[in-house]
Amino acid sequence: MPQSPLSPVVFTAAEAAAVAVVLASEPQVPFAADGASILDKILGAMNSKQRQQATETARRIWMMKSTLGPRSRSARVLDEALNAQMLVLIDYADADGRITINRLVEPMAFIRTSSHWQLLAWCHKRRAGRWFRLDRVLRATVTRQKCADRDLSEVFGEPPEDAQPVVLPVAASQC
Repeated sequence: MPQSPLSPVVFTAAEAAAVAVVLASEPQVPFAADGASILDKILGAMNSKQRQQATETARRIWMMKSTLGPRSRSARVLDEALNAQMLVLIDYADADGRITINRLVEPMAFIRTSSHWQLLAWCHKRRAGRWFRLDRVLRATVTRQKCADRDLSEVFGEPPEDAQPVVLPVAASQC
């Protein structure tokens, strides 16, 4: 995937602590590995005094441990496939323990329910949109085939009021 360097950016100790808090509070969040990478870059760009201040700020934030475990390798593969809009073959265990092998899906979105992260995907087997709990995806392999251009709201409807899409703010320099 193409990458380009960003202009130098300065982060405060509180901003670094904020990233650490988000990652610690939700270990199953999509793109968690990318979040950890950006935190490493932020801390690596800071001098020792700034890193110490970020560490002290983070230590002043107490949180209950998440009941969710770390993300699986399959979830990370699904992150990459969603970002690149590539089809994925998954092995999936349903609620009754039945396993489907090599199910071809088109990742469309992630959604966090009360206790689980799920993948919303177009399922080629069912020829419909389906919800797949990430903790039940046993294996995921990205194919070289691009996803069809499907409209998320046409496949799954509008998101519920308590699960709105994440919206990136417009950068001040773009206003």
